[in-house]
Amino acid sequence: MSDMIYCQGCGKEIHKTANACPHCGASHYTKRYKDKTVAGLLAIFLGGFGAHRFYLGKWWGVLYLLFFWLWVPGIIALIEGIVFLCTDDRKWDDKHNDGCRYGSRSGAGVAIAIVAGALVGVAFIGILAAIAIPAYQDYTNKAKIAQAYHEANEAAIQVASYAAQTRSVPNTLQEAGYGKALPAYVRSMDVDSRTAVIRVTMAAGSLNGKSFLLRPTVQSDANIQWQCISEDIEARLLPQKCR
Repeated sequence: MSDMIYCQGCGKEIHKTANACPHCGASHYTKRYKDKTVAGLLAIFLGGFGAHRFYLGKWWGVLYLLFFWLWVPGIIALIEGIVFLCTDDRKWDDKHNDGCRYGSRSGAGVAIAIVAGALVGVAFIGILAAIAIPAYQDYTNKAKIAQAYHEANEAAIQVASYAAQTRSVPNTLQEAGYGKALPAYVRSMDVDSRTAVIRVTMAAGSLNGKSFLLRPTVQSDANIQWQCISEDIEARLLPQKCR
């Protein structure tokens, strides 16, 4: 590669590292200097949207915008950002600055890139949190209700057995033979001595005070079938048999 370029002022040949033309005094390097640190940080923090390619004057940064939702552009940009930051200064300038090494390398561009990246990073974390936290809460609530439902089924078996033997409804679950300690996230589990309906009241976070019921129905063969219902717990949190 030749070390000589043509002055944009007078057209005469000068060395590419010259800050100004020795013939006419004009600065031959008038294009915006592309700092590798700024490009690297933009690639790492905003690369999924092609910010680093737009900064380098590459029109195909548009492709990053078109496919950013696939996450692939972000992964590619992260690798590119690391490569940018590790590139030798001379090689960088030869490729992106026509070999000129006298561009403005003030910290302003770097600061802007860091601030922009930080803002995007905070926004990204906020979006992830807004999605992940409710999803995690739903997951834990489902697990707690599922376990409470399992305990309620065990109690229902004892109630049905008691009713079959005595032809009556027990006053308490303990009387029916169910004496297990309740999980910490279950406030209470009781049986109605008139209807044999078992009520399970939760005591966990957003479920606190909410309940579901196991309602008995006597079948033609004298067996009892239990129907699970709830008036204040969202259906999506309930076991499939309770929806």
